[in-house]
Amino acid sequence: MSMITAIRCRCGHRVVAREVLQRGFLMVQWKPVYVYVKYRCARCKRLGKEFIDYEAWDEAILRDFLGNSDPEEAARFEGLGPIAPTEIVAFRRELRREGARAIEALHEPL
Repeated sequence: MSMITAIRCRCGHRVVAREVLQRGFLMVQWKPVYVYVKYRCARCKRLGKEFIDYEAWDEAILRDFLGNSDPEEAARFEGLGPIAPTEIVAFRRELRREGARAIEALHEPL
């Protein structure tokens, strides 16, 4: 499993597969050593490139998780907006007071 969770542009945007312009391998003595990824950031339009160790490479690094969700779930997340600092503090207090039961209460059964 890869220790790298994402490729990020200098502006902080997470690069996904649809932004990748070119991908290839850097070979040494007929053996892949690095994966080369060239991309154009969707946020700042900057061209970037990454060399990732072949042993650490995983195709899931470029997966767009929110883009693959159903439209109903995506609309629900859009409606929630960003997490406010007061919500983080309130969650921390609840977690400290209730422990694991606070997380179990948030989990909706499938």
